[in-house]
Amino acid sequence: MEEQIQEEQKPNKSIGFKMKKVCRGVKRWYQNANEWNGCFGKPRNWIFGGLAAISLVVGACKLNDVQVEDSVYQGQVLSFGREGFIWDTYEGQFAIGGGNRSSTGLFSLDEQARNGENVPELAKQLYDAVNTRAIVRVHGTKSALCWPWRSSSNYHIDKVEVINQEE
Repeated sequence: MEEQIQEEQKPNKSIGFKMKKVCRGVKRWYQNANEWNGCFGKPRNWIFGGLAAISLVVGACKLNDVQVEDSVYQGQVLSFGREGFIWDTYEGQFAIGGGNRSSTGLFSLDEQARNGENVPELAKQLYDAVNTRAIVRVHGTKSALCWPWRSSSNYHIDKVEVINQEE
């Protein structure tokens, strides 16, 4: 009973006193931030490293949405299929101007359908173009940066038009 009375008689510390104590602790920590703290190194380096990592991720997210090219190519689709070790994406290779040309390019189908394309229909058209060796005209956009789960290449096809069929 006496212990309870003694506890009740202790004065409560004000919030200002507690804040002053916290500020002193932070100040002491920051003064020692340049000292080596075991295997984790300097705390200041962790803070700056974390801020740098966050800014890189935010910048990459912004660049993923920036389109740097909106173009049309005509030629022959050399290969097309699902590829990927962790993320399976539609990837292909395109010969600009036809199979006899040496200029080739890589393309992908964006399964997120950011330009409103019908991905299964485009995949079917591209598979048919490879099988029939048809000359096609493709429309696509190129983004500044692309996440690996979106596609391997930055050039995303959103429209395929068959020009002619070789026999």
